[in-house]
Amino acid sequence: MGFHVSAFGSNQVLAALSALSKCGFEGLEVYADTSHIFADDPGEFRTILDITHIDLAGLHGGGMLTNPAFRDGEMAEWRRLVDWTAAVGGSYVIFYGGEKTGSPDEDLRAAASFLNELGGYAAGRGIMLCYEPDRNCPFDTREAISALMDVTTPGHVWLSSDTAHLARMGFDPMLFLLWQRHRVGVVHMRDLRPDGEPGAAEQPFAEIGKGTVRFEDVVETLHGFQFQGWIVGVVATPDSHAVSSAENAAAYFRDTLRLAF
Repeated sequence: MGFHVSAFGSNQVLAALSALSKCGFEGLEVYADTSHIFADDPGEFRTILDITHIDLAGLHGGGMLTNPAFRDGEMAEWRRLVDWTAAVGGSYVIFYGGEKTGSPDEDLRAAASFLNELGGYAAGRGIMLCYEPDRNCPFDTREAISALMDVTTPGHVWLSSDTAHLARMGFDPMLFLLWQRHRVGVVHMRDLRPDGEPGAAEQPFAEIGKGTVRFEDVVETLHGFQFQGWIVGVVATPDSHAVSSAENAAAYFRDTLRLAF
């Protein structure tokens, strides 16, 4: 089990590691900008992780994905991120979202080309490349995701499945996981506030276990197909206290979902 740095903020990685260690989490997922903080010496970050007995689960970032004008620069940066993640001992990198250009066919071709090249590079360094869709990305429907999976290479391009993002896209997270069980590499356990709740339009995400996502169904499904990848808690509500959010998530995962870590 891992936890995302988002609850703390990417400039509070050391505080996150201290809190997660006390909660018993095994891994931390960081934003891409953490790699810039420790760019000159990834070993320094590895040493900090060892002291706190936390592994780097993976790294989370984004980009245009579909615009040829940005491709070379993005590829160079993402290769650097893969190299940094491998040097620190992480397991995966997540490419989140992407931009629609107005041509779904062109978006599909550009994304497939980029993800296949980067996925092959990552696999050669022992890193799993996962693409994470949301409702604003070019691949925001069942048909679009299916098309992307059809033209990307299994074993090189995986999916990061964020339960709240999937719900906002109109998917049942449990059914999505069943559908894409052979391509799911990482699962983000993120909760969602009910539609119509005051403030939900501005901040749709909830503390884990206090929203509408049926996590019991998600866990049962993951057990059903013997998922072996990272499960990562994600909390990004601005009114939450980061340490208490991590503590609440750890207790919910252990006591309610019976996840062992």
